[in-house]
Amino acid sequence: QGRAVTAQDYVNMVYSMPGKFGMVKRARALRDTDALKRDINIYVVSQNHDGNLALASRVVKNNLKVYLNDSRVINDNIKILDAFSNSIFKRTLFFMLPTAAFTNS
Repeated sequence: QGRAVTAQDYVNMVYSMPGKFGMVKRARALRDTDALKRDINIYVVSQNHDGNLALASRVVKNNLKVYLNDSRVINDNIKILDAFSNSIFKRTLFFMLPTAAFTNS
């Protein structure tokens, strides 16, 4: 149907965005249980020219939000966030990159 209903549906849609709008290397979607609305927080990471993980550009994040808008359930509010700027990043990255090792910081 092309609708995103579950958090995993949103992740699948992120990866299906055409490359001409930008690329996301890793994504994780989580429902914000503290929000009054049905907020879906989508944490994204891109890749730089050296192949290292990097912040997604504002253009990529805006393109992603527009791309997902037509596929979302009308009650969902989508937030595209940088995984690096959030404290949930280490836990999120752990699920995105199974071989990742972390230190407490």
